[in-house]
Amino acid sequence: MITQEFEFRAPDKLDEALAVVAEGGGDIKLLSGGMSLMPMMALGLVRPRLVLSLNRIDGRNYVREDRDALRIGAGTRHYEIIRDPMIARHCAVLAEAAAFIGDTQVRNRGTIGGSLAHADPAADYGPVLVAASARVIVRSKRGEREIAADKFFTNLMETALKPDEIVTEVVMPKLGAARGAYTRLHRVEGNFAIVNAAAVLSNANARIALGGVRSVPLALDVSAELSHGVNDDALEAVGRRVSAACIDAPADLNASADYRRQMAAVYAQRALAIAAGRKAGQQTPETGRKPVPPASAHKAAAGTVGGTLRTAIAVSVNGQQRRLEADNRMILADLLRDVLGLTGTHIGCGTGSCGACTVMLDGRTVKSCSVLAADVDGCAVETIESLASDIQHLHPIQESFVRNHGQQCGYCTPGMVMSALQLLRDNPNPDEAAIRHGISGNLCRCTGYQFIVNAISDAARELGAAKPLA
Repeated sequence: MITQEFEFRAPDKLDEALAVVAEGGGDIKLLSGGMSLMPMMALGLVRPRLVLSLNRIDGRNYVREDRDALRIGAGTRHYEIIRDPMIARHCAVLAEAAAFIGDTQVRNRGTIGGSLAHADPAADYGPVLVAASARVIVRSKRGEREIAADKFFTNLMETALKPDEIVTEVVMPKLGAARGAYTRLHRVEGNFAIVNAAAVLSNANARIALGGVRSVPLALDVSAELSHGVNDDALEAVGRRVSAACIDAPADLNASADYRRQMAAVYAQRALAIAAGRKAGQQTPETGRKPVPPASAHKAAAGTVGGTLRTAIAVSVNGQQRRLEADNRMILADLLRDVLGLTGTHIGCGTGSCGACTVMLDGRTVKSCSVLAADVDGCAVETIESLASDIQHLHPIQESFVRNHGQQCGYCTPGMVMSALQLLRDNPNPDEAAIRHGISGNLCRCTGYQFIVNAISDAARELGAAKPLA
């Protein structure tokens, strides 16, 4: 549980949210995905007076065609961007970047608007939006305004947003005949990039943007260097220019300044080569989007959680409707374990890193330590307890974990099983790379990943491609 108390509000209309931020001052934090905010609150790095959730506002997640651009709602979650057919057709480079964000659970919950407003200099969307000359739409009670992506980011984790403004939309130009590419350097899947690069090439110009080398994305027009085509000499010229522009690249525990500067040149060249078709792109094993199953309504059970500041919620848990008042500080994992007695959901890091607390929220896996209990009103939660009625009647995935020694010490197993369930719902026949990608948000403390991969592969074979997963 988060230690400091705070007020929680979750309006269902944007105008209501705008009224709150107009009156509230700087000690309000907006909650969209919460993938950065929740760990920061858990660690005491952020102590807001009020958390304003945007998750109940209708119509925040959409992709709409508008002449020569796509309009993307700020509440659109990363996994939706990865799988949207219009984005794939008109600006696939945005989906390529989204596929590298965090892990499956983070992509299921995080939003494009939240990522932009957080403005981490190594985040994935920034270079793409800057290279593509995208625009960010923001609103306040005073009205609406449009900010060019290269003007939106102003300093380290700072933006052009005023305290009373909320990001409502991203306008992404259709690339048309232009070609885009995104690539990044990272130590481990799920980490922020050490360096990332986006390139957009057209007949008229060539533009690259890099992240991780400054406090804001670095944009360069390299049309002159590529005036005679994307050849080795041209790429070397681009590399020299990037190195010169990154003279003040930062150093940290992941990379020295010199290494980061050199890698910026390499990845800028790589992005341009990919966009020009000279080199294969960096891929992740994402698959087609699946529908979210509806929640079931059953007899309600009432309860109360202590605390001075509380929020009334109604949530379906494993098909049973629950009504209670949750302490605003309580995370979903604590609600499940301490209030509802569903102790199969384990808590490891408490900061969204290990995945032991993975559950399903409205049909998609999330890390329940990174979701406020107060924010699940009207949602459907599935935990490991939903898969088997007793030890004699395990789910096929659970049986496969036992058969293939995938459970080991057992602490991470419930989260692993829920991630495997999500993976096999989306992709009934994954190869080993897809399995490892699908469980990248779950850490095994016993380090027995091969047993876990074998178990999921075996479960996929047993279930068969045509058999739906419950």
